[in-house]
Amino acid sequence: MTSYIFQVTPKQKRENLFRGELWIDAKTYLKVQESGYLVKNPSILIKKVAFIRKYDIQDGISVPKQVLSVVDTRLVGKAELTIDFTNFAADPSKRAGEAGAQ
Repeated sequence: MTSYIFQVTPKQKRENLFRGELWIDAKTYLKVQESGYLVKNPSILIKKVAFIRKYDIQDGISVPKQVLSVVDTRLVGKAELTIDFTNFAADPSKRAGEAGAQ
């Protein structure tokens, strides 16, 4: 699979924005992977939040496959979390392109 890799950096530090890489599938132009770290920490007790989000392409949409997170906290050190998504099925009536057509 051929992918385009973009380096992304937000212009402002706001919640839920990240600095890192965005991988886009060259054939479908859908996201395949996001990785990096949050530019604004959600709490004063957290030093840094790094992550990797992997996606599968199913029926023309990007479906979450796996999320790997590493949180560096001030009190207890590093905490790691891995979430694997399985048996994911998208509701075709909820697609963005088809919502207005009905």
